[in-house]
Amino acid sequence: MDQIAFLPFLPTFQSETRLVANLMFYGLERPLSRDWVQLIEQQFVRYSLEPQELCYTAHSKDKSGDYSSLKSELEDALSCNAKYELKSIRVRSKAVAPEDGFLPCDMEISVDTGGPTHARGSISVSIDKAPDLEEFATQTSHDVSRIGGCYYGHSSLFPAILGPEYYLGSVGTIPKGWSFISTRAYTKRLTAWRDHGANRISLNGYFREVFPYNFLTKHHLNQRILGKPAADLFKEFGTLEEFGASASQYVWKVPLVLIPKAREVLEEANLVLSAR
Repeated sequence: MDQIAFLPFLPTFQSETRLVANLMFYGLERPLSRDWVQLIEQQFVRYSLEPQELCYTAHSKDKSGDYSSLKSELEDALSCNAKYELKSIRVRSKAVAPEDGFLPCDMEISVDTGGPTHARGSISVSIDKAPDLEEFATQTSHDVSRIGGCYYGHSSLFPAILGPEYYLGSVGTIPKGWSFISTRAYTKRLTAWRDHGANRISLNGYFREVFPYNFLTKHHLNQRILGKPAADLFKEFGTLEEFGASASQYVWKVPLVLIPKAREVLEEANLVLSAR
């Protein structure tokens, strides 16, 4: 399916494969707070969905259950984060697609500030049936940047059967009916990102892959790539625009048909960490 051209290392998907709009940001430095909970609830309201399931990690222990029942406990933990050592939050809507075990719901939002180094300081937002990917990417990225500032990130359609949250954490998944061999190349890139992505995501202008929407910082722009100013090269494959309150945040939009060539060029420049 050409909508997922940024994942060229998987078997051919069937036309009925459920694709969800997804956005991921990396390099978050702000600790978990009520601001993040408000952002999560804001996204659910925007798409007329209700948060159903809450899972959070505190004192290295996971706790999960009904959102309305656990919300007060979560708020207590957020008000005294140093004591509770709160590391991550995941909120899901009601399960509607149990066959997609890695993402069985219409909406899932995960915020992690204490996971493995390659996933620490990250957020993933996934929504099924988003009215428009560009609208989703624009609105959600602005919401995140208002709380967290400038970060590297990306937005795209993502196959629900692989689980966006697992992709965020570089955890390989094998959907029902698939084989290890069929996902070997995909898993190899996950592993490369996990091994090389730590502490290099936004500070040095690296990429995970080339996506339809790539949220860049000044570190991506303040470099030369294969002898060219980075901004000039990016514009050869799409549009480059400033966005958000900070002048140091940009969005690079790449048409699907140009993603393979853009990825090839950035891999040649050794800037795609998933290809290491």
